[in-house]
Amino acid sequence: MIWIIGEYADRIENADELLESFFLDSFSDETPQVGLFIPLFIYLVSIFIDLYIYLFIYLFIYLFIHSFIYLFIYLFIYSFIYLFNYLFTIYLFIHLFIYLFKYLFIHLNNWFSTP
Repeated sequence: MIWIIGEYADRIENADELLESFFLDSFSDETPQVGLFIPLFIYLVSIFIDLYIYLFIYLFIYLFIHSFIYLFIYLFIYSFIYLFNYLFTIYLFIHLFIYLFKYLFIHLNNWFSTP
């Protein structure tokens, strides 16, 4: 009833008189328990909201840092594996060519040196 009178106060001519007669005369004050409960409730809700925000920030930072740590470890380890593989492949090719040149040199030398 109060909301309706307040919402349409510009259309109702005696809205202030109706509010005084319905609301002010019959309105009783809150008990002290209700007056203490509301600030406590607001305080508890704000604590839970703060905890939720802190938890979200903590999880975001935790995941952000750990993802970079794991990414760094992954790149560091696998870069060395790929580098070792690359260098070992080069090492094998160099020794293969050395072996082939030695083999060819020995056989060509023997072939040309025989009378």
